[in-house]
Amino acid sequence: MSSNKLNYNSYIITILLETENNLSENEKANSIPGLGFGIQGEKPSRLIVISGGVADRMGLKNDDELLAIDGKTLRGLDHLNIVTKLAQKCANKKEMLVTIKAKFI
Repeated sequence: MSSNKLNYNSYIITILLETENNLSENEKANSIPGLGFGIQGEKPSRLIVISGGVADRMGLKNDDELLAIDGKTLRGLDHLNIVTKLAQKCANKKEMLVTIKAKFI
């Protein structure tokens, strides 16, 4: 009996992202300003990576799970609280550590 299921492995990484101020209209409309990604869902929140943005250039992928910002877990936070935390960090800092659970086939 053959299975068509893909086997996914994952790993947890922390990446230093430098925020950008020169954003395209696409990035302004679809992402956390300066990071090059948006998020969808909650518990876990998954990344929506903007092509050519900071997150894309650093190797983040769509559907990577966002786990922590600057070493502080996002566990238990709802979507709005996570977006608020990201926006506040971007407004006050030029860089932040983002911990994700990345998947690969």
